[in-house]
Amino acid sequence: MPQVNHAAILGDALKGAFRTLSALPPDLASVGDATAARRTATLSLIEDYLTRAGSTEPRTLARFFGAIIQDMSVQARDGATEEELTALADVAMAAWR
Repeated sequence: MPQVNHAAILGDALKGAFRTLSALPPDLASVGDATAARRTATLSLIEDYLTRAGSTEPRTLARFFGAIIQDMSVQARDGATEEELTALADVAMAAWR
């Protein structure tokens, strides 16, 4: 499987990327709403890309890659190494091919 240098492609865009997945108290509902809106926007961007790339199931694949991105964020927060996260991204990309 060919290796992709994700850091070279994304630069610092994902450093420290962690989006809360837990419930927030009512006084912070706007934070939860903003976070959900960002996740939805990310899914839309992925779906648009997959549509342009000729995917026959862009919505399903966008959800798949969205789940991978969210999980990678949690794993990064929990201490996964760059090597471990890169390997995960490579496996996810292999699923698309």
